[in-house]
Amino acid sequence: MKTIAVLVPSFSTEYCLNILDGIADYFRGKDVKIILAQTKVPHDITSMYNYQFWTSAEYLLSDDIDAYIVLSCVYTTLMPAADFEAYVKRLAPKPVISVSVELPLENSYTIMADCNSSYNEIISHLKNKHGCKKIAFFSANKVDSLDGKLRFKAYQNALKQNGLKYDKNLVFDGTYTNFFAHDLIKEKIKSKADLNFDAMVCVNDMTAIGVLSAFNELGIKVPDDVKLTGFDDAIVASLSEPTLTTINQNIYAQGQAAADVALAVVQGRKVPKTVSVDLYTKFRQSCGCVEKGDARRIYKTFEDETKYEGIEVNDGTFQFIDNLKEKANILTLLDTVGNANTLKQYFFQLKYITRECELSSVYLQLFPTPILVDETDDFILPDKMELYMYYNEEQNSEVYRPEVFYNPHEKIFSSRSIKNSSGIYMLQPIFHGQTHYGFMFCKLNQNKFADYEVYLKILIHSISNAAEYSAKIAEQQSLESDNINLALMARTDELTEVLNRRGFFESGQAVIDLMQETDGNAIVFFADLDGLKQINDKYGHDAGDLAIKVQAQTFKKVFGKNDVIGRIGGDEFGIVAIGAKRNQLDKIHLKIDMYNQIFSKENKLPFVVSTSIGYADLQKSSVLRNLLSEADKILYEEKQKKHGK
Repeated sequence: MKTIAVLVPSFSTEYCLNILDGIADYFRGKDVKIILAQTKVPHDITSMYNYQFWTSAEYLLSDDIDAYIVLSCVYTTLMPAADFEAYVKRLAPKPVISVSVELPLENSYTIMADCNSSYNEIISHLKNKHGCKKIAFFSANKVDSLDGKLRFKAYQNALKQNGLKYDKNLVFDGTYTNFFAHDLIKEKIKSKADLNFDAMVCVNDMTAIGVLSAFNELGIKVPDDVKLTGFDDAIVASLSEPTLTTINQNIYAQGQAAADVALAVVQGRKVPKTVSVDLYTKFRQSCGCVEKGDARRIYKTFEDETKYEGIEVNDGTFQFIDNLKEKANILTLLDTVGNANTLKQYFFQLKYITRECELSSVYLQLFPTPILVDETDDFILPDKMELYMYYNEEQNSEVYRPEVFYNPHEKIFSSRSIKNSSGIYMLQPIFHGQTHYGFMFCKLNQNKFADYEVYLKILIHSISNAAEYSAKIAEQQSLESDNINLALMARTDELTEVLNRRGFFESGQAVIDLMQETDGNAIVFFADLDGLKQINDKYGHDAGDLAIKVQAQTFKKVFGKNDVIGRIGGDEFGIVAIGAKRNQLDKIHLKIDMYNQIFSKENKLPFVVSTSIGYADLQKSSVLRNLLSEADKILYEEKQKKHGK
């Protein structure tokens, strides 16, 4: 089965998400594995930990990958061209399908969105339909962007084709951001009287929005005083006032085209080195083609045909409902991962986490030793990783530490269960601060990539915390058994001199964490005296207190010094018995009965203390409170039997 990696700078931009929609829809149901990786860019410090995502780009250099799809047009706007070219050269000799940028690689293919014809339509339309003769351009020339340069060149060519003279004084050099455009317009133009153009074509929609904002502040009306156009057909273009004339890049189709070429290449079929995707213009209110008061979601084509945007009136309501659902999912997910203190406990929650995140499978792959990665470091992938745990819903299988180790330079999938399973996967590096623990693979059921990004951020935070805590527990394994006893963390019950409720839950949970992390055995017991009320009524409360003390004395004799014993309320006791097994239960019951008789006699009680007891082993849960609840069910059954007698 072939594997294709898709390198994406961000899951948070509309452009990238539309491309991913096209790629995922094309591949879904096909016999191929797709790995989506959000990489940001090397040494990115625009956000504190952005640089960490680039470790995924290093991981995807694995021999297991058969081809790459790279959103080159975005990378070239975010990182120096030389650095980007140096990286893509490392992908060779594997085929590389580049979106919108031709790469200097022999085995590369380009999906080209040719903006020349669309710019020609825009300029022709402004000249012939609206009588514009002096058409300005707001560029991205202050950014070293190949995409921006191509658009600027297309604008110049379109002027020439339409018999209009290029005037460098009508070019505003800027970036792709709305705030930069706003500030530059306010700097260059002080009032409507300073306008020396009748239309402005902007390098993208966000720039056009910034220009529109500045025009509004200056009292310049669009489209009455000046026509305005953008590029990208972002959501903001159809929501602005007036709605924005723009060029739709047909981004979804670009994703589909990239996927089609990638599949053909890995299957050995011949495809052209360059595949062009047609763009199309949308003429709206900002050029005067749609009335400003028209509330319909419409635009005009170059042929003056009216088209509807395809957005239903109720879409806002559905979006609101979807947002509420996602918020509920996130809250549920936070509650679920909050119950996992260790990696073993995390494994017990993995099935529920997978379903709550609407995933098909989750694979956690960790380095033998965590790696410290600073923002200035060039990450070096180690030669060894471990498949630490996974849950596969399709195969209904879940495994904790299957003893699978592999070299990530040679293969990217460590388990057979994922090796032969087609679908769309997302790769996520696992960090805690600057400490890199490994990677998580998740198989996606839907295309909601931005939501998955939030889910995985929550997951890796909880995983890294669990890994930190597990590491601290592992350090304690070298201590003597006397030191493993965590009674120092506890509080003591004054009557019985065993742990009180708080001390029992603290120490008991810590011991359970240790046992599960080291695959040790333990049984949790929940016990109480039989007939304490009758004892108090017949012999007095002092006799009742003495009976409780005898019960504690018995438990201390029956159970070992490293076991955790606590009085958790009234005549109720909890015990975490380290190393205890089910086949020892009858013997434990007999010993409790025997020592109850001995200590009742020694303390000159006029009765023999009797105890009912329930139990639960660590297969039931990793949480002490849950295990006590399970033990309480057995205790109740034993009480019923005694009452029956």
